[in-house]
Amino acid sequence: MEAFMGRTKQLPLPAEVDETRARLEAWRRLRKSGEPMPEELWSEAAGLARRLGVNRVCRALGLNHSTLKEHAVGGEVAARPAQQLRPEPVRPTFVELDRKPAFGELSAGPVLEVTRPEGGRMVLRLPVGSVVDPCGLVATFLGRVQ
Repeated sequence: MEAFMGRTKQLPLPAEVDETRARLEAWRRLRKSGEPMPEELWSEAAGLARRLGVNRVCRALGLNHSTLKEHAVGGEVAARPAQQLRPEPVRPTFVELDRKPAFGELSAGPVLEVTRPEGGRMVLRLPVGSVVDPCGLVATFLGRVQ
């Protein structure tokens, strides 16, 4: 997402979404009434939903939100107890600490970058001697309260 004057704008969807949409539309044209969608198409849609978000992919492909979410999370709702409907929080896949000065001999502090699986990104540039709690900020960003 890009921010412009307080408003957020969705970035365009990748070409993979158009390719999946074309395969899905072809299947819809040729399917027999009541025939379930092939697992291969669900798998593709679920992979896109994990990367780009269930809502965006659901709208782009014209799929049922709940069903796509079930496939993206992995498992049927009926087969899982109610307390397990939410997936375990996903740990960030990329964290970098850089203690190099930004400009020559200036004393810059560490830089911490955290990227969420759905694309959210946080970059902290901490000045030397900062008393900010980066662990608390990262936990809040990832949706966990300490």
